[in-house]
Formats: sequence, C-alpha cells, structure tokens
Amino acid sequence: MKELEEELDKKLFRRGSASMNLTEEGMLLLQRAEDIVAMVNKTVSEFKSLDDITGGDIYIGCAKSYQIRYIAQAVKSFQTKYPGVRYHLMSGNTEQVAERLNRGQLDFALICESPDLSKYNYIEIPVPDV
Repeated sequence: MKELEEELDKKLFRRGSASMNLTEEGMLLLQRAEDIVAMVNKTVSEFKSLDDITGGDIYIGCAKSYQIRYIAQAVKSFQTKYPGVRYHLMSGNTEQVAERLNRGQLDFALICESPDLSKYNYIEIPVPDV
C-alpha cells in the first residue's frame, strides 16, 4: 500500500497504533476501484451472453420516485417471456443514476430531472395526472 501511495503521491490511509482509516483520497481510490470492478463484471457478462439471446443481464437504474412501479411492471412482463434474463436494479438520486449511466454501468435508466439529452438514446414518458 505504501508503494501505491508513493506512486500516486497521495496519502491513502490514516494509520494509528491499532487502526487504519481511509483518507479522502483513499475513499476516491476505493470508489474508482469499485467502478472498475463493476465495469469488468458487466463486460464479462455481456461477452458471455453474446450467443444467448434469451438470457443475459440488464442493468437498470431508477431515480427514487413513483417510476419504480413502471419498471417493476415491465420486468414482471418481460420475465415471463424471457426467464433467462437477470435484472440488476439500482436506485438513487438523479445525479447518481446519471453518473452510472454515463460510465456505462447501466443499460437503461429512469430519472426525474432533465439530463443533457445529447448523450443518450431516450424515450419520453408522459407523467400521469396523480
């Protein structure tokens, strides 16, 4: 770990006599490492499912809102037709969901706020009167 700290020229841990805690830089490195592992896992899964049209993984993100019920209905309907498909659902605020979509960690997302639409293929869903 010390070699990594030297290479990055940043202190990653606060070392005590009986404990070690991550610094802000260490937390950033941990977050990026988790992102890399998630992307590798998604890529491996995509390659495994290239020859299996009836199966695979779909990564869906949804901003916390009433929209989650539409995702649940669609997944239930789709699952009946394609039982080999696995769904990975992630929820968070719009910024968190959009960030994962931008990183390629999600295949599909429902968000509440307007993003920069030039980055995406998208479908507008009218908001029902509640």
